Amino acid sequence: MDLDWSVDHAATMDVTTQTFALGIKGLFFPNGTKEVDPSVSAPKMPYKDASSSTKIQVFVSDYLLDSLTTTLFKATNVTESAKFIVPHTIVPAGHPLQLNTTALDLLFPGMVAKYGKDRFVDIQLDVKALDNFSAKENAMSLDADLGL
Repeated sequence: MDLDWSVDHAATMDVTTQTFALGIKGLFFPNGTKEVDPSVSAPKMPYKDASSSTKIQVFVSDYLLDSLTTTLFKATNVTESAKFIVPHTIVPAGHPLQLNTTALDLLFPGMVAKYGKDRFVDIQLDVKALDNFSAKENAMSLDADLGL
C-alpha cells in the first residue's frame, strides 16, 4: 500500500493558545498502481474544534477512509478467498423463521418444488467485490457484490 499525501496550507502555530495546526490530504492506493480518487471528494477539513478543550485533535474524512478500505480490499485480495458458510443451525430451534426450503421459497420461488418442504439449507456467501466505503458521524456504509 502506498500513501500519497499533500499539505494544502502551511502549518500554523499560536503560542498564546498553544496550538499547532497542520492540514494533510491523504490518499491510499495499492502498490504498483496509479492513484484513483475515491468516490467521495476531499472535504474542507477543520483545523480545530473550538468547543473542545483537548490539546491534540485529529480529523479524518470519508476521502481518507474510503481510499484506505478500498486499497486494503484490493491489496489483501479479500474478495478472492472470502467465502462464508451460514449454517442452518445459526437460527435457534423453534424460531418461526428457519433456514429451510419452505422459508427460502418466499425469496426464491421453486425451492420447495425442487428440493421438498422443510429441508434445511446452509447458505454460502461469496464476496465478489467491496466498494464505496463511507463513514459518517453516526453511520457507516459499504457496497458489496455477493454470490449466494
